[in-house]
Amino acid sequence: MNNKIKILLCLFFIFAFPSCASANSRLYLVPASGSYIIGNNFAVSVTVNSGGAVINTAEGDLTFDKTKFAVSSIDASQSTFSIWVEYPSFSNVDGTISFSGGVPNPGFSGTESIFTINFMGIALGSGDVSFNTGARVLLSDGIGTDTVVDTAGGTYTILPTVPAVSCSALPSSANINQPITFTAIALGGIGVYTYSWSGACAGSSPSCTNSYSTPGTKTAAITITTGSQTASSNCSAGIGLPGLNVSCFSSADSVDINQPVTFSAAASGGNGLYSYSWSNACTGDSSTCVNSYNSAGLKTATVTVTSGGVSSSANCVFAVNAVCLPGSEVFLRNICSLDNKCVSAYGAGQNQCQSDSECSPVPIITVPIPIETIKIIEKAVNTPQASAAAKAISTTGAAVATAQIASAIAFSPFEILLALARLFGLFFAAIGLRKRIKPWGVVYDSVTKQPIDPAYVVLKDLQGKTISSAITDLDGRYGFMAGPGVYQMSVNKTNYIFPSQKLLGRPNDEFYNDLYFGESLEIKQNGDTIIKNIPMDPLKFDWNEFAKKDKRLMKFYSRLDIILRQIFDLFFVIGFIAAIIAYFSAPYPYNLIILLIYLLLLFLRLIGIKPRTYGRITDGANGNPLSFALVRAVAPDTNVEIAHKVADKYGKYYCLVPKGKYFVKIEKKNSDGSYFPAFISPVIDASKTGIIKNNFRI
Repeated sequence: MNNKIKILLCLFFIFAFPSCASANSRLYLVPASGSYIIGNNFAVSVTVNSGGAVINTAEGDLTFDKTKFAVSSIDASQSTFSIWVEYPSFSNVDGTISFSGGVPNPGFSGTESIFTINFMGIALGSGDVSFNTGARVLLSDGIGTDTVVDTAGGTYTILPTVPAVSCSALPSSANINQPITFTAIALGGIGVYTYSWSGACAGSSPSCTNSYSTPGTKTAAITITTGSQTASSNCSAGIGLPGLNVSCFSSADSVDINQPVTFSAAASGGNGLYSYSWSNACTGDSSTCVNSYNSAGLKTATVTVTSGGVSSSANCVFAVNAVCLPGSEVFLRNICSLDNKCVSAYGAGQNQCQSDSECSPVPIITVPIPIETIKIIEKAVNTPQASAAAKAISTTGAAVATAQIASAIAFSPFEILLALARLFGLFFAAIGLRKRIKPWGVVYDSVTKQPIDPAYVVLKDLQGKTISSAITDLDGRYGFMAGPGVYQMSVNKTNYIFPSQKLLGRPNDEFYNDLYFGESLEIKQNGDTIIKNIPMDPLKFDWNEFAKKDKRLMKFYSRLDIILRQIFDLFFVIGFIAAIIAYFSAPYPYNLIILLIYLLLLFLRLIGIKPRTYGRITDGANGNPLSFALVRAVAPDTNVEIAHKVADKYGKYYCLVPKGKYFVKIEKKNSDGSYFPAFISPVIDASKTGIIKNNFRI
């Protein structure tokens, strides 16, 4: 048979049996290329084209660059195939994908998606996805004839994320010549960065430190470069002048008529340049002012100091003594001091006292009780009527003493209910009672008991290294949080000396407990606070402190505190004596219980129970402490920062504030030493406590 006959026979079979005709099918990827950000997902569809024939089956294996991307998932829910011999599967370890499936007769013709691969970029660069040799597409001819299969893979490029940079200034507000550190945090790109600072700071590292001699807003600009990409950001810090502090003192506490007196002013803070203006009892424009007076009485010289556009004033108060000539008047009168002493002072008005006893609002009289009197009382107590009276007196005294101790503590309503439940539930255990200890220490005048401000308190270790320092507020308050160790404190204040020699060796005085005289202090547990009360002896009478008391500027202390304490002590002593007599006269169980309660209360009054002084900051996700977090107390009305503290490595912080309402901003410390805002609290009411010690979960 020649070649022409062979060709005719082939054509006859092709047209007689079209399903037997040869076809070129195609397996390929859609899209065939693309660029995607690292870490993001992208979808690639495995698609089949029947090449004009009717097909019903396709199978194959693919290989992908496992160093550049990984398969997140495979989706065949929208596939034209409904029968799977091998449902599409993948291995990110081997970098392979396999499938085998089809549709029932009569099959299909055209282009359809078999399944979708969801890739995720895991490394920068380009990678390929390709079909392995052996991919098959079968005709729907009843015998599964193979078609000629063309395959086409794809190439995909993984790009870095868009770089970004943020920066912050710490502290965000400072005084002139105080260092400011600007810190940058870079993200995205290829992960390797170069830094360039400009504007208010210059440098090429992640942080930049500078100080400024002029006030104003200082803005630093940071530009990072990563690969061929760049990003920039700005951060600012406010530079102001230090607070202007002015003090005034006279050359003598008192002078005679026509005797000259010199007033001197001392200023600190501001911009370091000061102008002076004296008024009232002296006039002038220098740091000192000299004058004499032809009339007796208290005189007040006022000095106003201006620095950098800011002014502050202070008063010098002193006495002019009248010359005792025939017919002359002497304006000398007796007044009661804060610690109930009768002292002399010049001024208008009548005498308030003649002796110290007249200054005590509730005198406590101790009278020896004769043996005969005690026997009479014992006989009387054994009667039913007197026994009931003794029980009433002793019970009243115990209740008053309990209320006295409990009232010394700043409880929340829930804590008060809990304390009451314990008291009535356990009765004689007196759980929750504390001595009147405030969650801070006070530096005060050992003579007048007046809090001293501003006093400079320094905490040092035994090697003399300064651990921390504080300046007392208007109420003389301070406090330190320190780790385990042994420490000592020193205190400095003009016209005062430390340690006090007047109270040396005394554990307490009429108003303050737990006194400190320069001895070593041992801290045994992390988070313990040092809140000793520190007396200082005056070198001379401080009229400024006297004027502060007269204007009632103190927020936490008043003479009423002393009066109430003496009243409570009186009730306690009367009830205690009645309880002792009642028990020894009639040793019934009830009297024994009352006496034990008094002994317990006496024990608590002597040793005290230290209140919690600190707050804690923890991670809300795992409960771990947020070490060295920055805590800022901000006034809600003015948005002005009143105080800021840094938590210790256990997330504990100690923050005294003036009475008022605040919201707290907390900044979390990053591993590179920078901070970023992490939390803003609701408004916290510290109007009664003067301290913020809330626990925060961030």
